[in-house]
Amino acid sequence: MIPAYPRATMMAAVCDALEAGATLRQVAARPGWPSRQTVHRWAVEDAAFAARLAEARNLRRGVRVQARSGFDPELAEAVLLRVRRGETVRVLVRTPGMPNRARLDRWKAEQPDFAVALAEAARFSRDVKDRAWARYDPEAAGAVIVRVNAGETMASVCADPDLPGETALRRWRARDPDFDKALRAAQRAGHRARMAARVKLTPELSEEILLRMAYGASLRQVAMAPGMPHYTTLMAWQRRDAGFARMVEMGRREGAVSRWM
Repeated sequence: MIPAYPRATMMAAVCDALEAGATLRQVAARPGWPSRQTVHRWAVEDAAFAARLAEARNLRRGVRVQARSGFDPELAEAVLLRVRRGETVRVLVRTPGMPNRARLDRWKAEQPDFAVALAEAARFSRDVKDRAWARYDPEAAGAVIVRVNAGETMASVCADPDLPGETALRRWRARDPDFDKALRAAQRAGHRARMAARVKLTPELSEEILLRMAYGASLRQVAMAPGMPHYTTLMAWQRRDAGFARMVEMGRREGAVSRWM
């Protein structure tokens, strides 16, 4: 049976909602959101989620002695250190034990000194990486092309501390037309690889389609979203796959409820 929501996405959304002040009962009452029993089962099965859930509930109840935003000076220093060492914020906010994107944004808004320090840490990391890759390296350039050609995005490749960053790659492309041409070809091939992977009806794609419909989108509107399968493909899946057809019907019902909320 196809689940009604992407589990990892909803785990993060539940914790964010609790931090914002909602109760678990209120969260479970939202259309398309997991029940309290499901959330409790997730916590039993996933220790990291259980810890994150407890932290979110403590923040809502005011257990922490820090500011309402949950600013933690020790954790903030750990964030700054990892960013200075080359880890990107995009990766960091998805790392267990680190603040998520919403919490980090609150820290930046409510702690101006931390916001400045984070920007300086990111700048320092970029400068170090740019100096390290100031000269063209054929081996590193080849590794970039191979990974991009396989479907990895440029942002993901540049986030690797063992490969050149965006600034170094721009410099290499400007100085070496052959490298620029090869990288452009790799980007086109990588895009085709990602699109080919997306048009397969995977459980993750099914969950994403259902979630979009549960929030009120029609099947045609889902097909118009960037990176989603063509409407003709979705209709063909409906005809051939009874499970997918039931999921689409479920999404339509959830979406109808959402539009009237």
